[in-house]
Amino acid sequence: MTVLDSEHSGGGVGTCSDLSGTETSKSGLTQAQDKKEPLLQKFGGFAYQTDQDGFGSLTYPNGDVYTGYLECGVPHGYGSMQYNSGSTYKGGWKEGKRSGEGSLTYLTDWEYSGSWEGGLASGHGVCVYANGACYDGEWVEGRRCGHGIYDDSDGSTYVGEWLNGKRHGSVLSIYPDGQFEGLMKDGVWCGKGRCVDNDGDFYEGEYQDGQRNGHGRCVYGRSGATYEGAWVAGKIEGVGVTVWSDGTRYEGEFANNQEHGRGVFTYPSGAVYEGDVRYGKRCGNGRQVSPVGDVYEGEWHNNVRHGRGSHRWPGGTSYVGEFRDWSMHGRGLLTFPSGSTYEGQFVRGRFSGQGVFVQGGNRYEGVFEGRVVRGVRITDDGNRVEGEFVYHVR
Repeated sequence: MTVLDSEHSGGGVGTCSDLSGTETSKSGLTQAQDKKEPLLQKFGGFAYQTDQDGFGSLTYPNGDVYTGYLECGVPHGYGSMQYNSGSTYKGGWKEGKRSGEGSLTYLTDWEYSGSWEGGLASGHGVCVYANGACYDGEWVEGRRCGHGIYDDSDGSTYVGEWLNGKRHGSVLSIYPDGQFEGLMKDGVWCGKGRCVDNDGDFYEGEYQDGQRNGHGRCVYGRSGATYEGAWVAGKIEGVGVTVWSDGTRYEGEFANNQEHGRGVFTYPSGAVYEGDVRYGKRCGNGRQVSPVGDVYEGEWHNNVRHGRGSHRWPGGTSYVGEFRDWSMHGRGLLTFPSGSTYEGQFVRGRFSGQGVFVQGGNRYEGVFEGRVVRGVRITDDGNRVEGEFVYHVR
């Protein structure tokens, strides 16, 4: 048995790179020089080097044990290394470093089988993890790099490119609830991509930092609605267009996944609303034109006419005043095509309360209820008659 101070292990042994490529501790796949410098400083080089060739066994100062072929006293050829940590390597060696084909088992955490060069995993290799995950693909200097397939323990599969241990480039990710196809950068979705889930929702557009960001189009499988426009940090935000399955269309501003700001609703009936929108509803100031030519312009609340506004009917009748829940309600002025006018109080679209009605040569002032007014009638010649009158709108 020869005790040899050399870089016998090709590196210390630790945890394998996780899916994101982040090293949680020094890896036996990546850190080829872990033990070289401290040992050389302590022993001043190959103090115990011999010219031993052939098959043999080496025990190192830290307790690691090598059994296999040697050349000039260092591992060269096929051999196995039992590390003092409990990890084991079996495979090829070259000039004291893991090289060629070999398998490294790190305790019960993971096992790598594949190509090595200069003590590092390089070339094609397979790494199986204790939780059932598996990576099968290319490695460069101990990191996933190139094309590879990663099967996760949750049932998802990633097929695509890797760089420095992270998913990077063109990829296909298949999840239990859907799949993503597109570009990734440093382990997250970034750039153009397409995503579909099991509900039938389909998104195609731009990503940044793993979220929908930029311009994109989404088709919602269950509702049949579509949205195309701006996204920010995974949410609909900015300017875009939504079309619902019944044909309703909205074009305008969005915030936090809802129609919010200024926009235009076009309805299947042909009606068009343009104005303020809050949390998906007409709210604020807006103008709506019906298919038959009715025009309302004024205040809205929770999708109904509510507040101050004006309404013009196709026949020439017009109203300016207060509304509540679609109806003329409060104080207002109603003008008929004949020239007759009513100015006063309204309740649910009817004359009700104090008001003035002018028609032809008669002026009625008083309290209105239905077709009856209690008050005074004044004629063109100035006659005043007090009482209760029935009036007719013409």
